[in-house]
Amino acid sequence: MMIQTPVTYQFTYGELNIDRSLVEQLMGYTDPGSCPDPVMESIEAAMSRGPELCNVRGGYVIAEGVKVDRENKQIISHGQTFNTKQIVTHQMRRAQHAAWFLCTAGEDISAYARRLMDEGELIGGYAADVLANAVVESAMDRIQEDLKKKSIEAGMMITNRYSPGYCDWDIAEQQKLFSIFDNEFLGITLSSSSLMHPMKSVSGVIGIGKEVKFNAYTCNLCNQGNCLYRNSRS
Repeated sequence: MMIQTPVTYQFTYGELNIDRSLVEQLMGYTDPGSCPDPVMESIEAAMSRGPELCNVRGGYVIAEGVKVDRENKQIISHGQTFNTKQIVTHQMRRAQHAAWFLCTAGEDISAYARRLMDEGELIGGYAADVLANAVVESAMDRIQEDLKKKSIEAGMMITNRYSPGYCDWDIAEQQKLFSIFDNEFLGITLSSSSLMHPMKSVSGVIGIGKEVKFNAYTCNLCNQGNCLYRNSRS
């Protein structure tokens, strides 16, 4: 089994083109015009600080020769057996390779959100926190799109991305995922309780293969009702 040299990316906040309406939706204001003025002002204040507070980095490594064990609901890759459960295993079933990824919005945006909350500016702190989520997910969208382009050039396609902590995949499995990367890859570390630092970071896997499929909408496959992105992607 082979693992390729990591592919890394760095984005400025401006390159991600974060739309205010996305942040509004992630905060629960899904109907146009439903966001109250005070909340909108907090979102705009957080977004104005985005360029100075976001240090967006991401990357992936491709492990060749992934094995998908549908009977035991596992993925075997890079010497690790991931207990990915039913949903992820099914979606990865035709994968020939696995792209394991990490991405972060950096520490400063989270520190800013915490400081606002500590000072009693709860709406402002929450807006900054949600903005950080939007930043890291938008960065991963860009990375995934680039991976898709490269895969198509190689005659393959990609799956959706899947992360420990979602779709019944135990978040503790991040310990195995991080073992694939060099220590502090992109400055991202993992605690013994499987929490990433910086906090606004994501990890996971994308399947690659000639017969895999990308599903535009997969929330109906997952029973996790508290997912931050369920409403925004429905």
